[in-house]
Amino acid sequence: MNYTSGYFPGNIQLNAKTQLIMTDITSESSSPNDSSLTSKVLEVNLPLRKSLVEKLEAATDLDAKECETLLEECRKKWDECGVVLDEEKELQVNFEHMEVTLKAKIANEKQVASDKDIKIRQILKDLENLGKDQNQEIDSKKWQELKESWKQIKGEKDENLQKKFAKTSDKIELRVKKEEHNRKCAELVSLNEDLEKLKADKDCNVNEKQKRFNDIKETFKKLNLHTGSKVPKLRETFVRISGEISQEMGWERWSNTKRKEKLCESAQELLDKGELATYRNKLKELQNEWKAIGFTTKGDDELWKKFRTTCDAIFEKLKGFQVECQKKKEEILEKLEPLKESTEFKKTADQISELQSEWKKAGLASWKAEKELEKKYRSICDHFFNRRREFFKESKEEQKKNLELKQVILEKVGHLEKRSSEWKSLLPEVKKLQAEWKSIGPVPRNKSDAIWKAFQEACDVFYSQKKVEDEAQDAVFIENLEKKEALLEKLKSALEGEDLQAVAKEFSTIDKEWSTIGYVPRKKVKQTEGAYRDLQSKLQEKQQAIESEKRKVQEALSDEKAELCISLENCLFNETWGEDQPEIQEIAQKWSNVGVCSQEKDIKKRYKKTMQLLNRPRNEKALAELEKECDKNAQQLESYCLKLEGLAGLEVKDMSAQARRQLMVAELQSKLGKSSSFKSKTEEAQSILKDIRLVSVVPKEQRELMSVRIKAALEKIG
Repeated sequence: MNYTSGYFPGNIQLNAKTQLIMTDITSESSSPNDSSLTSKVLEVNLPLRKSLVEKLEAATDLDAKECETLLEECRKKWDECGVVLDEEKELQVNFEHMEVTLKAKIANEKQVASDKDIKIRQILKDLENLGKDQNQEIDSKKWQELKESWKQIKGEKDENLQKKFAKTSDKIELRVKKEEHNRKCAELVSLNEDLEKLKADKDCNVNEKQKRFNDIKETFKKLNLHTGSKVPKLRETFVRISGEISQEMGWERWSNTKRKEKLCESAQELLDKGELATYRNKLKELQNEWKAIGFTTKGDDELWKKFRTTCDAIFEKLKGFQVECQKKKEEILEKLEPLKESTEFKKTADQISELQSEWKKAGLASWKAEKELEKKYRSICDHFFNRRREFFKESKEEQKKNLELKQVILEKVGHLEKRSSEWKSLLPEVKKLQAEWKSIGPVPRNKSDAIWKAFQEACDVFYSQKKVEDEAQDAVFIENLEKKEALLEKLKSALEGEDLQAVAKEFSTIDKEWSTIGYVPRKKVKQTEGAYRDLQSKLQEKQQAIESEKRKVQEALSDEKAELCISLENCLFNETWGEDQPEIQEIAQKWSNVGVCSQEKDIKKRYKKTMQLLNRPRNEKALAELEKECDKNAQQLESYCLKLEGLAGLEVKDMSAQARRQLMVAELQSKLGKSSSFKSKTEEAQSILKDIRLVSVVPKEQRELMSVRIKAALEKIG
């Protein structure tokens, strides 16, 4: 086997030291021993390979860049060692394992860095959007979340991004403080209104009023509002109304004290002259009234002591009376107990009826005793009458009883029949008697038909009059239908008019008249109401068409004003600038002649900003700021252009890194569902065009290039 020319079997190149060994071996013998050669190679390579593995194992604490450099260096040295021998297989496994581990670590750290950059820019964008709408309050919860998210991002941040975050944060913080002040002012206004309502509330008792008054004062204290142009006047109003309420409550407490004195007198009078049977109810009334009055003044303690002493004396007398009542009722229960199983239903029912009358006259025992006595009393009576009812279901006696009951009902209907002219108010009572009639069981067969016929004829007197009324009501419904059909014809004629304002006024008048007309026949309700809604829909369609035309005109005016802004901004690139230049004066004259557009506020802001720039001295600082503004606006314009080209499906190869990042962020937002949703590409393109109208000063050549791309994208979108 020949190992010359510095090559190992398999044409794998060895490192310099290994080649030297091979050269020495070949010089000693033309056919060297293989095991001797392997030992020589292992003697050189094993320590080197072990050191490479150890280096990789110790590299876990290095950053991604250092890891990449180390990996590349170790791999190169490993490959220089040549083919891996059997004794080196375990080292190869460890080396490759660490190589995979470190590559995964590098990829992970790069991904984390990329995610961190995206997150930082997303936070900045969200922060700008948070304060973008000057007419909407800052979402304080969202604001705190963004600040917390910014704090949680570990590591160093780009200095420019830090400054941008700090600048935007300061503006939002200022707005938050201002909005908080305005909210407190509004809440103070609301508190003043609550005080006015409390002052005007005559049904509120003094305790409830005091509670509400204290709540309002506590809220006022928590507001801690002392400064601001409107605050002194609001605080003065609060103090004035509070004083008036305090004074009123003072007088009311004085009046309530007099009421309590009167209650003390009434309680004493009840104690001296009241009947024992009325003690419980009257005592409860006095106590409830005292409770309703509530606290008045510190002198309450003496009055309460007097009132409570008198009430306790009344209750002591009442307790003796209740004991007597309890004794009487227990005696009645002893008499009732043997009767509950009696089979002499008529005789027993009379006895129980007498005992029930005695029970009602016996008065009331104590609350606890009364509950138990009443429960036992009901149980005995119910048991007897339930047995009695079951017995009479199958007996002739029951049928006779039912006949008597039905005769009573028939007599009642007969009495009502004499007042049949009042049938409408009596009809519910007739229906009640009919229900009662149905609840009564059968009567003797020989009497059934006659009494039923008499009852039916008596009831028909009322129902026949109801039928006549219903027929008259139907005639009214038909008349209402004719009125509504006439109004429908009137509406159809009105819709043919060209003056939409007059048509809408006519509709309003007819709508009021329509609502005053009563019901129509049930079969015609759906048809008439449907026709009326159809005519209303046609009016709305006309109104929407006019509004659409109006929007188109305003959009055209927006384009015209945006072009005037571009002309004005181009003046900034002249060697001299100033509002007194003829060209600028001409643009200003044209601007004043253009009407109000759809984006009036924002475009006007752009116009005024340019005028302010033109009014400044042309020096190096102004030119530097202009250049910076141009760069920012050009990037913004390019991002809008890219969005349009993306909508149109146009491929853009050359774009700036900033624009590419903005496009990536927009795409990410779209995937996350955080971007605005549009019904169509055309609608989204119109939204982007509105943003383009607000892009301020951009060098003329750049804007013209962008305009060509924008025009091509719009033509593609259609």
